[in-house]
Amino acid sequence: VMDIDVSEKRQTEIDEHLHKAFSADLLDKQANDRYKFAHDQILQSFLGMKSTYAANEDLVLGHVLLSLFRTQPKAKEWALFGALQSLKVCSASLPRESQMALVDDHLLAATKAAKKSAFYEAAEYSMGALKLLMLASSDPWTEHIELCQSIHLMTARYSLACGKHDDCESVLKALLEHTAPNSQEKTDAYLTLACSLRNQSKIPDSIAVLTEALAEMGEKVPTSAGLITKKMSSNETKKKFGKLSDSDILNLPPIKDRHNRNKMRLFSTLFLNMYHEYQKDTMWLVLKRMLILTSEIGVCNDTPLILAAHAYHLTNKGDFTGGSHFGKLATKMTEKLNAKANLPIVTFFLVVF
Repeated sequence: VMDIDVSEKRQTEIDEHLHKAFSADLLDKQANDRYKFAHDQILQSFLGMKSTYAANEDLVLGHVLLSLFRTQPKAKEWALFGALQSLKVCSASLPRESQMALVDDHLLAATKAAKKSAFYEAAEYSMGALKLLMLASSDPWTEHIELCQSIHLMTARYSLACGKHDDCESVLKALLEHTAPNSQEKTDAYLTLACSLRNQSKIPDSIAVLTEALAEMGEKVPTSAGLITKKMSSNETKKKFGKLSDSDILNLPPIKDRHNRNKMRLFSTLFLNMYHEYQKDTMWLVLKRMLILTSEIGVCNDTPLILAAHAYHLTNKGDFTGGSHFGKLATKMTEKLNAKANLPIVTFFLVVF
């Protein structure tokens, strides 16, 4: 029989959880508003926790709800969310094994919350997982490097989605410090950080982050556009990209190397940031570099954007025939690659010119 001494403040919350558990056939109600577990497995788990932590009502309630969620198919998400909320205040005192188990529970809760578009809650749960991992491990960046990277990136993305930019940037900076150069995780961290800065209208800072990321990949982003630099860039673009026919462009192979795909993602994001910051001279140099890379390494989902931006550039120079030509080519490439994610921005550049 379940009989816990609790404060008056907690009684209402516990009664709500007990009512939900009773409605799901997980508890049997006895006389005098007392409850009996309907399943021996949960009962034994509860009794073990109560004998050890009889004075800690949060821990007992959290463990009961977590046991319900883990062992009974009828237990809904409220049991998981309620358990983590109760365990939040006492998780630091738990054994390391229990803390590591709770990391997984927090990640599951974050995923479930995100599926409901509850990104604030998802960010809280993923941040909770991160804090527990730091508590449970003396050196998480060595002992659990992949898990640590994954949780940092998840927390950053959920924090970004709900506007918690300080949390987003703090976990990304930690991730960047502990991630190998040119790795997928580092590229994703740079892109997420650039997005967070852009969303705060800190576009110059966003451009600086992307420039740093490309520098790690051996790409020097121009900070100014002198006459000689423009001339050299134009000549190289004509020599490599300009000689390609429509058929050649449409039949370029897809980029298979992850390093080069990440490079194109960074360049296209940088180009858009420069466009919004009205850095037109350096923006066109970045575009020409992307055209050259396209001729050398192939196409990816960012290629339609590159072609649409090239159409926009030609039109700005007064070449309306060339602009129209590459605009149509951008549309064909979008269809061929099924790059639906980039369709809005491709359409934007085509409508603008």
